[in-house]
Amino acid sequence: VEEKTKKLSFANEELQQKKEKIERMNQDLECQIKEKTAQIKEQKDAFENLFQKSSDGILIIKNGKFIDCNEAIVRMLKYNTKDELLHTSPADLSPKYQPDGQESQIKADKIIKRVLDTGSYSFEWVHKKSDGEHFWVEIVLTKMMQNSEDIIHVSWRDINQRKEIEFQLEQLSKHLENRVEEEVENGRKQDNQLLQQSKMAQMGEMLSMIAHQWRQPLSAINATSIGININARFDILNSQDVIVKTEKISEYSQDLSDTIEDFRDFFKVNRIKEKICYDNLIKSVLNIVELSLTNKDIKLIQELNCTEEFETYPNEIKHVILNLLRNSEDIILEKKIQNPFIKIQTFKENNSHILQISDNGGGIDEEIIGKIFDPYFSTKDQKNGAGLGLYMSKTIIEDHCKGKLKVTNNDVGAVFKIIL
Repeated sequence: VEEKTKKLSFANEELQQKKEKIERMNQDLECQIKEKTAQIKEQKDAFENLFQKSSDGILIIKNGKFIDCNEAIVRMLKYNTKDELLHTSPADLSPKYQPDGQESQIKADKIIKRVLDTGSYSFEWVHKKSDGEHFWVEIVLTKMMQNSEDIIHVSWRDINQRKEIEFQLEQLSKHLENRVEEEVENGRKQDNQLLQQSKMAQMGEMLSMIAHQWRQPLSAINATSIGININARFDILNSQDVIVKTEKISEYSQDLSDTIEDFRDFFKVNRIKEKICYDNLIKSVLNIVELSLTNKDIKLIQELNCTEEFETYPNEIKHVILNLLRNSEDIILEKKIQNPFIKIQTFKENNSHILQISDNGGGIDEEIIGKIFDPYFSTKDQKNGAGLGLYMSKTIIEDHCKGKLKVTNNDVGAVFKIIL
């Protein structure tokens, strides 16, 4: 009995220890549960706070209807409580049609189906406030699971102000584009006016040159006709002599006619590109200007090595060539250059056709060489130049003919290069 009593006492002590151990474990477990519960509550409060206090609107969609939303959504849509929004659909809070012309209901159903299939989707949407006002929102939809059911988390951001700024910028951009087009058109008109002004100035110079060219054949015609008249008066006409002299008159008349034709061709308006080579262009210009250069003892050097034809506007190129030759002539006469010359060179460089006109007139001052193509900039006095020649030459070559007009100085004078 005594031995059994001892065993029983020992078993009671062991049982008491286990009981105390279990109680301690229970206390630890209760502490852990309380701690976890507190953490869960803290996380829940944080989520609730994040959900409710977020400046972005947040909603939950289930089966196509809103089942929850935060305070920001209520404010955005100008409702009094969120209960007024619950169990409505996205289409209920939208105008009938979206800006792209699609019906809101149909488009919303497509988007929800897409999110359920793919997991997420972001887009811009026009919603409608309780007072009927429309506004833009940026929306992000995300598929989630709740109680083994699909729900959609919706995040809204009001971008109405941004869209208004974008619209204003778009309108401003269109306005600027229109202004640019207007200014370009005005620039074209101004260039055309300047071109006509330049042509008129050239026409005056050419009339003077033509008048000078006509003096010699007219004098020859006059002298021949006087000779025939005198012989007829003294009755000493010889038929062979008459034939020779009338053929001379015909030849002189043809020279006059050719000069008129060159003048007409030079100022003919033709905005259709033609195939031509530099040789023909230069020959046409020299028919008018060469005699003037020769009479002023200016040597004309020709080194023509580009006979290949190319498409351009011939008459406009002629105006540029004439202008460059006249500029060289003016500078040579102004500076009274000894042994003056003007050199015309043509050659092919890569795929470009080059025409180069140079002289020994001393070149262009480096301080102004960058300005000589500016409108109304002239190195001549007011009576001799309006400062349009080189500006219009550059406009013709670069804007009309899509080439390049460059100027440099060499050891003896200026070098103008036309690249087509």
